[in-house]
Amino acid sequence: MIPEDFLHYVWRTRSFDHRDLRTNKNQPVFIEKPGIWNHDQGPDFSDARVKIDDVVFHGHVEIHVQSEDWYRHRHHEDEKYNNTILHIAHTTNGKPVRRADGTVIPEIVLADRIPPSLLLQYNRLQLSQDEFPCSKLINQVKPIVIRSWIDRMAVERIEQKAAVIQKRMDEANLDWEQLLWEELAAMMGGPVNKEVFREMAQRMPHRILRNYVDEPFQLEALLFGVCRLLTGGKSFDIYFQDLKKEWEYLAAKHKIELPPPLNIRFLRMRPAAFPTIRISQIAQLLMQFPRFTDLLSLEAFDQFLEINITTSAYWENHYRFFEDKKRSVKKLGKSQKEILMANVILPIAWLYHRAHGRNHLDQLVENGLTRLSPENNRLTRPFMKTGISNEHAFDSQGLIQLKKRYCDEKRCLECGIGGAILGNG
Repeated sequence: MIPEDFLHYVWRTRSFDHRDLRTNKNQPVFIEKPGIWNHDQGPDFSDARVKIDDVVFHGHVEIHVQSEDWYRHRHHEDEKYNNTILHIAHTTNGKPVRRADGTVIPEIVLADRIPPSLLLQYNRLQLSQDEFPCSKLINQVKPIVIRSWIDRMAVERIEQKAAVIQKRMDEANLDWEQLLWEELAAMMGGPVNKEVFREMAQRMPHRILRNYVDEPFQLEALLFGVCRLLTGGKSFDIYFQDLKKEWEYLAAKHKIELPPPLNIRFLRMRPAAFPTIRISQIAQLLMQFPRFTDLLSLEAFDQFLEINITTSAYWENHYRFFEDKKRSVKKLGKSQKEILMANVILPIAWLYHRAHGRNHLDQLVENGLTRLSPENNRLTRPFMKTGISNEHAFDSQGLIQLKKRYCDEKRCLECGIGGAILGNG
């Protein structure tokens, strides 16, 4: 049976025979505007405009595989469908389709109007067992079409990340600096300590930390203290004891209640990524950008990627408190910076600039991601085998979005590349 989403595609792209188009009552029909595709509940297309018997109607269009689906879905009892001006079906049993108020809706039947080659190409994509559905057909598509769709996918991926962050911002009523602080801290925690570091940022708000952006010792005291990593201790470790005293002073000064311990974990990670090292690096990052929202400007992208973010001197000889190690400078690596850029800074920059009424957000995403290295993984490699370029993160983020959100879900009808292939069918 033909799926309904295929009929949605046929309608919105007008991929059917329009010659002498008529309703089931033999009324001539001219489609002025197919409408806006609705992905949520309610009629399939809104704001459509069609001319029937020289009268122009403006409203909804509903589509079903069989005309009787109108009744199976109980639309005849739903007043939301009373403004339906046209019903589209692949096949019909001849029974009139009526609104909740009893009036009959004009209907078009498409069974004999859809090109067989279009359905054949669609089935070929849907039944494909290749790494992505159109891997054997994509050479039919013009490179400019592929390029523009991958670019669109990269922006869509950042928009989706931004939507998740926006929801968190709204729920917690955060300002921009606190939002950025929490998200950066969480990402610095890595997969193991992500939520623990987010809680650290919530316990120690940015409004307190910004008072000490010129004082690395005080920043570390506040961050280690709020994580409850400054309890107990050995007397021979002078740095630890000094941090502990400073934390007690600052906690009293800012009326910070002694928090319960955080479940910070050290297992299953490289020593260079230990939470103690990350906390010291976070302190250095706070110093480099005293006004955190400066990170959201295009000019700051290069600065962030180029500056050295290290640790305080103590951590050059330690990975944990009390355990001396051979000296090594522990810089925040390029890959970690790029993770922060792609997953936190760019999505929040997108939200920030949109909230301030600035245009060219797509360019902001492109300018940010083209500065980052590409990902070469199981999601991007199948496309690279067909000759599609993957030169920087703008490419790879687009390919990842395409693979995960479209190819793996067989959403070929919503894909620009899939649409081009169907058009060639």
